[in-house]
Amino acid sequence: MRFHWGIKWLGVGVALVAGVFWWRTSQAFLTVDQAHVEGEIIPVIAQVDGRVSALLSDENDVVEHGQLLVQLDKVDLAQGLQLAEADLDAAKVQAGVGADMGETQARVQYAASNIEVLKSAYEQAMVLARQAKDSLARSKALVADGMTSRQQLENAESAARVAQLQAESASNALAAGRYQLKASQAAQRLAVSHLRQAEASRAIAHARLVKTDVYSPVGGRVAKRSVTIGQVVKTGQVLMMIAERARLRVVASVKETDIAGVRVGATVKIHIDALPDVELDGRVESIGVATTDLFSIFPAEDGANTARAVKRIPVKVVPDMKATALFVPGMNASVVFPLR
Repeated sequence: MRFHWGIKWLGVGVALVAGVFWWRTSQAFLTVDQAHVEGEIIPVIAQVDGRVSALLSDENDVVEHGQLLVQLDKVDLAQGLQLAEADLDAAKVQAGVGADMGETQARVQYAASNIEVLKSAYEQAMVLARQAKDSLARSKALVADGMTSRQQLENAESAARVAQLQAESASNALAAGRYQLKASQAAQRLAVSHLRQAEASRAIAHARLVKTDVYSPVGGRVAKRSVTIGQVVKTGQVLMMIAERARLRVVASVKETDIAGVRVGATVKIHIDALPDVELDGRVESIGVATTDLFSIFPAEDGANTARAVKRIPVKVVPDMKATALFVPGMNASVVFPLR
């Protein structure tokens, strides 16, 4: 009899200890059932106009950052690049590049060297004109003194006129040479400007051609494909939507009466409704600075007859990145927080 009573009291003791343990455990953790998976959806945007020629990923596919997703037809843009390169080659011939002298550079160089020749010819013509003028003056003085003939005076006058005409011609040639040098220099500046424009046009044409290959801006999964092969798209049009894997968060709505026990950096356990047999680790990233109803389309109204409702504060949890492939934005979840 005493043995049976001992067994009964032992059972009561075990139950009591288990109850106390359960109570202490329940007091050390907070389970929040109002939680969901949240993620950023990144658009993949066309950067040039074109026709879709290839789709290399489809909805629900896992993609990596920098992975090729869409290709646009390259024919028109490739032709545009060829024309830009031909224009650039022609501009290089005119302006010259590096050690290679261009046509306009050669004309400037020729005009500059010709100036020296014309200047020398002008100076020589001016010397001869002065000499002829001095000779004429001497001839006039000799005729006046009766020491030379009239014919010699006429010859001196003729020589002076010819020398003066030659000096004027050399002066006009020098002025024309200087004008030609200025014109050649202006043409060279214009050729250099055209070269810079051609270089810029070629760079733009090349960049547009490169942009026909559209890459994933982030790693994640294709949430939506918005185009089909053969469709003509415009610059800025959304081609796909990527659910970014690195930005997945579990947002738990914690009651304001419980928020004091939650701390940033705490390790938590995450349960996804769609994965009942899976428990994930997570870390508290941030605690909201406002209650969830403040961001609601129809926030709760305050009034004398309104019952005092318990508010909830959003808490963002970073899940274990190795397990993010198991769930997607919008899924329901629950989070177990350790209390302080």
